[in-house]
Amino acid sequence: MRQQSIERLVLGGGNCQSTSGKKPRVRNLYARLVRSHRKTPVILAEERDRRVTMVMGPSGVQRLLGKNGFDMLIELGHTAEYIGHEVAAGTKFSLVVFRRQKGMRAATWNGVLAAVCEHYPEVKHLIDAAAGELKRTAFEDWQNQAGFKFAEVHAEGRKDPRFMTVARLLESKGDALAVRRFLYHTVRLTELFSGDGYTRRHDGKRGVREYVLENKVLASLGERVIVDLDVHVPE
Repeated sequence: MRQQSIERLVLGGGNCQSTSGKKPRVRNLYARLVRSHRKTPVILAEERDRRVTMVMGPSGVQRLLGKNGFDMLIELGHTAEYIGHEVAAGTKFSLVVFRRQKGMRAATWNGVLAAVCEHYPEVKHLIDAAAGELKRTAFEDWQNQAGFKFAEVHAEGRKDPRFMTVARLLESKGDALAVRRFLYHTVRLTELFSGDGYTRRHDGKRGVREYVLENKVLASLGERVIVDLDVHVPE
């Protein structure tokens, strides 16, 4: 896997067409769009206590070919407001491309909950007990039960006692609502998680196919390429 070849494929994909006029077919390449405040990212997800993360498969990489950094983020479900906020805060975005990893699961409800139970064994009993309710309850219903917007709490971070960490989950009643809040704040299963193995965009359209994977330092991925993205928010 060569740096220049991957950069040419991803950033210039819309122009790298075959003689048939089609974009090159992506095979056996997986990726995650990594947010970092470092010069070069070192881990798939930097959030504290983040033990699992979502990555895209070859079909997801395919959909990003030739897009600029801003449009890639939109394709992956982020809003222009969110992107603008992150850029203003100095966040750097990189697309980390790698081969299929051992232990990767389709990001369905079953796959994600199995991964969470594996990597957060201390709360496995709570995840197992809440699994059925998690799968059948709409995200808005969880927020209605809680009486607040999860995103507003997340923006405040851990200083807000409603931000559900591992420790707080273990100290809580441990009901399904507490588990769903933990999945939102710590595991980052947001309102865009559909449970069918695909992301959802804010406009409601189905996004890219995704997989759940242990949160790994990049050096442990083996063969990999980091493509730094230049993200500009349109006026």
